Amino acid sequence: MGGRGPRPTNNPHSRRTDKFIELPAAKVEIPDIPAGDWLPQTVEWWKSWCAAPQASQFPSTTWQRLKMLIILVDRYFLEGSNAVLTEIRHNEKSLGAMPDDMQRLRWQIAGSGPDDEPATKKRSKRGKDPRKSYLKSV
Repeated sequence: MGGRGPRPTNNPHSRRTDKFIELPAAKVEIPDIPAGDWLPQTVEWWKSWCAAPQASQFPSTTWQRLKMLIILVDRYFLEGSNAVLTEIRHNEKSLGAMPDDMQRLRWQIAGSGPDDEPATKKRSKRGKDPRKSYLKSV
């Protein structure tokens, strides 16, 4: 199945040229965990969001959402409800929790770009990639 959005066009003038926003690895000022008797797993969840590079992009409204979400996270660890987990995943997706979510938001963690990775092995001098001969367009 295809990706998100319409099929890409071959017109070079209509292609997306914007760059990724590089998220700093440094910590930013994070609000304290809301008052409450939270489970240890919930506190760990909060700390992981506070330490995440995505936190550098969060305005106060996003922190308000996380404060509302902490109640569901605590409830999930108590009950293990699939419905609660679905709601948590839906909210975390909009916050850039997973790599594909960060890609959709055009975020990249500092030090994880293609320029920062070691050079990959070059293709052998055999010529064309033999795997491509099996693929045919219809």
